[in-house]
Amino acid sequence: MEKQDQKIKSHHENETIQYAEVLINSKSNENKNPHKEENVQYIEINKNHYENKVQEKNPAYFFIAPKELDPLTPNQLIKKAASDISVQEQKRGVMHLAKTVFANPSQLDSKLKQINDDVTLGKVLSNTVQNSPEAISELAGSKIFGIIKSPKRRAAEKHISQLSQEIEKYADTVEDSMKRVIKHHNAKNKRLVQPVKMLSVETQRILDLPKDLRNEILQNQDNSKLKSELASFLHQMNCRFSREEKIMLKAGNCKMLAGSMEISKEKAENIINTFHDVKDLYYNIPIDKTPYKIEISQTS
Repeated sequence: MEKQDQKIKSHHENETIQYAEVLINSKSNENKNPHKEENVQYIEINKNHYENKVQEKNPAYFFIAPKELDPLTPNQLIKKAASDISVQEQKRGVMHLAKTVFANPSQLDSKLKQINDDVTLGKVLSNTVQNSPEAISELAGSKIFGIIKSPKRRAAEKHISQLSQEIEKYADTVEDSMKRVIKHHNAKNKRLVQPVKMLSVETQRILDLPKDLRNEILQNQDNSKLKSELASFLHQMNCRFSREEKIMLKAGNCKMLAGSMEISKEKAENIINTFHDVKDLYYNIPIDKTPYKIEISQTS
């Protein structure tokens, strides 16, 4: 049989193409004439696409690798929401009123913890305080002969409605805090899954050169590709870091950046030095056209 060339068109003209031989003899042909030449077809294989997929799984492919956060557990969500300053302030207001209304305000404190677990209990507790406050605790003050109210008892009864309203506000504040915690967690995860890819070997070599020699070399070549790579690198860093981390990055604060990213101080120092080297090279590269400005913003 004659050999046939079967080509599958590449979607990317610059990608490396390899050919694989595929034997297509059927059993019937082999039985009829086992000495016949094998029927071979050639199929183009997109080698670059395969190699890129392999590279992306290699840690050496990344300057800062992608990282995915674990989902928040219910306990983590409750703890983070309860520690929010707005929740703490609202709780202090509730407990201040509780000391006026109840003889034993700590009983209400335990009820507030239940609201942290289930914010719908806020409405239930609010109604209980409004309609049956003594189901929570005995009211502050006393009645003489069951008729004459002490000043503390009159103050307690006067503030029952206000306490009921503040308890409902507390539940709303906890719910809002939980929403913020979830939003912040999702935003952080979206940021952390974005990697910063390693600079090409050629670019790393340029960065390692003394500035005088580097400038001399760059003066005599087309730097548009290098400029594009540096811009992409800075953009990736801008997307990866939080607002606070960008401030640390610009200030060169290795210790704080290491703590924020949960990496070693040496790694943080390398990130900071590379960032400043790349930024310096980007803005000082000899190029015919005026460069567009790349800034590391301080918004996340």
